[in-house]
Amino acid sequence: ETGERVQTPTDRSRFEDPTKCILCAACYSACPIMQKGTPWLGPAAIVQAARFVFDSRDRGIEPRLDVLDRPDGVWPCESLLECTRVCPRGIKVTKNINLTKREIKTFKGEKP
Repeated sequence: ETGERVQTPTDRSRFEDPTKCILCAACYSACPIMQKGTPWLGPAAIVQAARFVFDSRDRGIEPRLDVLDRPDGVWPCESLLECTRVCPRGIKVTKNINLTKREIKTFKGEKP
């Protein structure tokens, strides 16, 4: 495919928040799930993935969702909001994780 892939402002707004991540790892340090030692990707990795999951131009959604839809993917998150509370960039980390969970369910044809 060649040429420009135009997006609407609405499409762009779906992944604006995750693009602000500076990979500082504050969310990892604050995450109670990480502190328990539960194996999972963690908040910053999921935020980075969300940047592409919600980009209408991306063509790699299926393999990306396969990685996220594993027991150590998005599912260990308990929505405790500590990651969001400590984010120096104001990213709604928990919201992005939950939106990603919903996207996985929608992609699989389940009710979100």
